[in-house]
Amino acid sequence: MPEAKFQIKRKCEVCGNTFIAKTLDSRYCCRHCTDIAYKRRKAAKAKEEQLNKIAQLIPGEREFISIKEAVALYAISRDTLYRLIRKEKLPYINIGERLTRISREQLEKIVPLREEPIKDEHMLPRLFDLEPENCYTIGEISKKFRIDSSRQKPFD
Repeated sequence: MPEAKFQIKRKCEVCGNTFIAKTLDSRYCCRHCTDIAYKRRKAAKAKEEQLNKIAQLIPGEREFISIKEAVALYAISRDTLYRLIRKEKLPYINIGERLTRISREQLEKIVPLREEPIKDEHMLPRLFDLEPENCYTIGEISKKFRIDSSRQKPFD
């Protein structure tokens, strides 16, 4: 396959370094960054599965839920919940050590229920679209980059 005469510069999604992409789908500058991104995706998927498992075990009629259950149901961070409790915006009951329960009804007024995330990251739209209406013609390219279509050198 012939080599392209142009270079695509991208910013690595992991380390932030600028690199020259070898393909249109390149997102990472090196194998190390690719491995890090893979591990992050894998950990996020495992955490999502764990939260789903916790959310399924919670009975719907229970008035007060634990912090861990609230994180699973409402996709709100643990620190945010404790901050709301400290600022007295969220009523709670402290049954004992590590047994803080919060009102489910009051939490629903503040935070909506968690929505199901997109299952696979690869199902996201591509960064490029090669439909004819979204592409340049040879004439438009030659005008834009001042290249004569009959020769390989730019205009003088």
